[in-house]
Amino acid sequence: MWVLGLVVLTDQIDQNILRGVLEQLRAEFALSDPQLGVLASSFILVNGLVTVPAGYLADRWNRTRTVGNTMLVWSGITAVTAAAPNYGALVAVRSALGFGQAITEPAANSLVADYYPLSHRGRAFSIQQVMGLLGIGVGIGLGGLVGAALGWRWAFLIVGSPSIVVAFMVFRLREPRRGASDRLHLGVASHEEEGPGRSAALVDRGARVFTKELLRGLAADMRTISRIRTMRYALVGVSVLLFTVTGISVWLPSFYERQLGVSAGAAQLLVGSLIIVGGIRGGIFTPTEAAAVAAFYALLVGVLLYRTLGTAAIWQCLFETASMSAGIMLIVAMASMTSFILGFENVPRTLAGHILGITSDPTLLLLLLNLILLI
Repeated sequence: MWVLGLVVLTDQIDQNILRGVLEQLRAEFALSDPQLGVLASSFILVNGLVTVPAGYLADRWNRTRTVGNTMLVWSGITAVTAAAPNYGALVAVRSALGFGQAITEPAANSLVADYYPLSHRGRAFSIQQVMGLLGIGVGIGLGGLVGAALGWRWAFLIVGSPSIVVAFMVFRLREPRRGASDRLHLGVASHEEEGPGRSAALVDRGARVFTKELLRGLAADMRTISRIRTMRYALVGVSVLLFTVTGISVWLPSFYERQLGVSAGAAQLLVGSLIIVGGIRGGIFTPTEAAAVAAFYALLVGVLLYRTLGTAAIWQCLFETASMSAGIMLIVAMASMTSFILGFENVPRTLAGHILGITSDPTLLLLLLNLILLI
């Protein structure tokens, strides 16, 4: 599980080096914030287009060789980024990096499922997720530090190089049979290696037949997913969450540099540390402890890095924060009390009875409900 965890780690490191050197790229190529935004998210489109077909192929190709070869390719892409002569080349090269996670993540998850039985699978997937968060923090932090010391080109060369070592570690992994752990759990099979000819059988009838089967299989998989209501909700929820989290992680180092006057390197190190500590340790904190850690971090950044924040301003900030929190708590308390009273007095049922007594037409019912909500 640790080798596959290193795959996720190095993938996220290579992706997030760019976020650590955005301000240097802005200065060298005279880029605007929208241009930086396009550059930071250019890999997402390619990633989204490739992920689903890559998952289909991960169920049919030799996964260890697929992951290892892909890591070597994305290591080369990361190195090529250092030689980019202009903004257009940067966007093109970073877009190509979207192939990395799109191919390796489905194959790595499939390998984890076949390496470990149900009793150990949750822990293995947890390590995968932790390594991803660690990689984001390390990529931003080390990318910023190396970039500030040696320049942004060296950041891509130095910080992105460990993925080559991990690639050769992946090549040494055995290829288990698909479903081996599940069959072993049921007592109907033992761990065996996948036959070497598995990948070749995919295209032995020609590229056209292979493409037709690929599209037919993808359509069937998408129909299956779309019929699962919880899956649809989860996809929408994760998309909204990643939209917010990704935006913050991209621009927070720049905010520290531009607005708080934090030096290059230190800003990225602060953000990287925040992601690592918050992402890994946050899962074991209670909500109160997590809020206390967040408040302490914000106070530490303000006191040590924001030059104009003196003792008097700290107390003013604390007073304003307490006042705002008290107002929010009052609103929540009043809303809770109102909802309790409405439920205790059966107000919704009573209103429903009166409205249904007026009309049974769906359009009029909807209109009446909206009028009541406006009142």
